[in-house]
Amino acid sequence: MEPTAQPLKRCGCGAPTDKCPDLPRTIAPAQLDPDTTLVFDVRREADFAASDEIIPGAMWKNPDKIDVWIGALPLTQDVVIYCVRGGSVSNSVVDRLQA
Repeated sequence: MEPTAQPLKRCGCGAPTDKCPDLPRTIAPAQLDPDTTLVFDVRREADFAASDEIIPGAMWKNPDKIDVWIGALPLTQDVVIYCVRGGSVSNSVVDRLQA
């Protein structure tokens, strides 16, 4: 089974990312344009180390060290964030990116 990514942006409806009816639940890797979209795997370090799967083209970023890497993100590209379950870890990264 090929991994999929969950989008980080919110539509403005006010619902949490995982409950928003207007956002797709999955994005096929083939739908991601590497020229305009950055894909970040933000699984916790232990979860990342325990898996041999990553979405092609994705970069692992330690969510516990977001202060180290958040300032280096370009403002001109879309960002897709995914984690193990698409819940608290990815949503906390989304909240920091949107702050």
